[in-house]
Amino acid sequence: QSRELLHKAPSLHPSIRLFGMDDATVASIMRPSLNLQEWAAVLEALDSQHPKAIVIDQLFAILDAGPITNEASKIALTRIAKLNTPIITGSFVSPSKIPGHAPMPLDDPAFDLMQSIDKAATLSQSPEEQALTLPIADKRKTIAYGPASSLRGAFHHVGHILYGREGRYQPFLRLDGGKVLPHIMLRAFEPKFSQQRLFVNDYEIKLDKDGSAPIDFVSPSRIVKNI
Repeated sequence: QSRELLHKAPSLHPSIRLFGMDDATVASIMRPSLNLQEWAAVLEALDSQHPKAIVIDQLFAILDAGPITNEASKIALTRIAKLNTPIITGSFVSPSKIPGHAPMPLDDPAFDLMQSIDKAATLSQSPEEQALTLPIADKRKTIAYGPASSLRGAFHHVGHILYGREGRYQPFLRLDGGKVLPHIMLRAFEPKFSQQRLFVNDYEIKLDKDGSAPIDFVSPSRIVKNI
């Protein structure tokens, strides 16, 4: 509130568009979320505007929210898979296996830590040595979960939706085997570690030793105006 009164609160970038489900939408579809056919229609409409990415703050861990035939589901998934815009959805890590859920494969190049290190930056350490000491939240010995296995053909751009202590988030989670899980909001970009510092589009994200970074919150009133 103080920043808002002093006109120091950050503004939402004009290229960002926010969409949400209000009470009228929920009442109209009589469900708290969309089914795959509805998602396909919404995503096709957004894709037609040629955005850089579409970020959905949702796990898609359950196949469908409403009644839909298997054939209709297959058609909807095919429609989504054909879109040109990357559809980025949520994931998380768990310290133990979750019954009924298949762990998420980590074969996406975005999950390879070495891909996020600027090898042109000159340091006395090799990129492999740098990787061991980068300030990244340690989530080794955990299991990554994302979209349901039946949906991964359509929803395969994934980022985590976990947060650290109050007012902070973790741009990357360090997993086993040299893998990392980027935050969902970084998946639309190509973040790079350069000389132990993290950059996105030449803008530095200030990291603590625990791998967390501050969230520069936009005021709720400005968010509401942009939904």
